[in-house]
This record gives sequence, C-alpha cells and structure tokens, in this order.
Amino acid sequence: METYLKIVTRDLKIELKGGVDFIKEVLNQKLYDVLDLASAKYQAVFQESDEELENIDANDKIPAAQEAENGSEIGLEKEKGFAKHEILTPSLKELKSRAKLGNNKELVTLVVYYSDFCLHQPPGSEDIRRLLKEELSEKPSILISLSTYLQRAKKEGWVNQEGKRWRMTGAGIEKVREWLKSA
Repeated sequence: METYLKIVTRDLKIELKGGVDFIKEVLNQKLYDVLDLASAKYQAVFQESDEELENIDANDKIPAAQEAENGSEIGLEKEKGFAKHEILTPSLKELKSRAKLGNNKELVTLVVYYSDFCLHQPPGSEDIRRLLKEELSEKPSILISLSTYLQRAKKEGWVNQEGKRWRMTGAGIEKVREWLKSA
C-alpha cells in the first residue's frame, strides 16, 4: 500500500511518498537531519521509487484550516490540537544535553540559536535570561554576566544585535551545528 504524507509550514515543505516502512524510516532517521539543515523556503522531497510525485498541491484539502477561517469551533479545536502535538522542534534542554559547551559564551549562543533559529523569535536580553533561568536552571552569576557573554559571542561573530534583539549569524549557526554533532 502506498502512503503519501505532506507537511507544509511557513518555511518548510516536506513530501513523503512510499510504503509505510519507508515513511517510518524517513520520519525516524532522516527528518531531523533535514530540519537541522533546513533554511527558509527549504523544500524536501523523499520518494521510495523514481516515480514522479503526483501533483497533489492543487487538490490539497485542509478542512481544519478552512473551518477555522469560517469561524467553526471544531476547526479551531483541530488547529489547537495540531499545535499541541508539534514535536519537530527539540527543547532547549535536549539541545544543551547534545552539545558539548566549554564556556558561557557558547551557552548564551545556544540559547540565542534556540530562540532565533528553532523558534523563529529573535530574543531580547530578558528572553535569554528567562530561558537560562527557567529552562536551564543556570546559576545567578551567569544571569548577572549575561551581557558580557553576549558581547563575547558577538566578538566571535556567532550572534549579532539588531536593536534590542539578538540574531544568529551564519557563523554562529555553523558553530552550533558543530557543537551538536560533537556530542
């Protein structure tokens, strides 16, 4: 039996076509690597065979989204249900456990990476403090010296500042990927 799975977000489109075992293999083993390397407007297509993917885009029906637009409560509940089960973004604790961080400028870089690159929300200093304190239970001394560590990361070229927000640079993203692969 042939299965077709399509995942579409604002920044990513993934189409999977093939047997159930193939779909499971891709979801379990390859999808994280694709998402790790995905940039804005990245498109991934996996096929079990060399046959062309059917043009399903034109016929796609997303009833929950259509019902939500019409104000249906059922559609809104379905939309909320999909948001609850979003498992593609790893947690900050999971990323920290996978990364070999040697110092605090690396830690704040990882926090900026998580917020900016994974959650698509460039963090301010207060956001970074909150993530360090609440999610990573870091020492108060790190929170007090946050601006120092951010400036050191900026000097390394890993993060950059836009107004009151911190953004990842290309060099920073590559550095974080190295830390995550070395663990």
